[in-house]
Amino acid sequence: MKPISIFEEKEFIDGRPRDAITIILKTIGCYRAREGKGCLMCGFIRDCVRRPLEPDEIVSQIDFDRIEEGMIVKIFTSGSFFD
Repeated sequence: MKPISIFEEKEFIDGRPRDAITIILKTIGCYRAREGKGCLMCGFIRDCVRRPLEPDEIVSQIDFDRIEEGMIVKIFTSGSFFD
């Protein structure tokens, strides 16, 4: 399974640029979107899966080959992290 998005950028830490990678994982999404209650925070519900994922399906979305030593890694989910 592929993530919703993965991109590299610069992150400034203590005023110095550092290489960073951002990964937005495809997950089940947040409660409000799943229940049809609406959400004004994001549009990730369009990219979510309609079933709970197994842990290996989540880990498989991370391209470990793109992560270099010392790189800042930012991981987000398509909804609430706690869902």
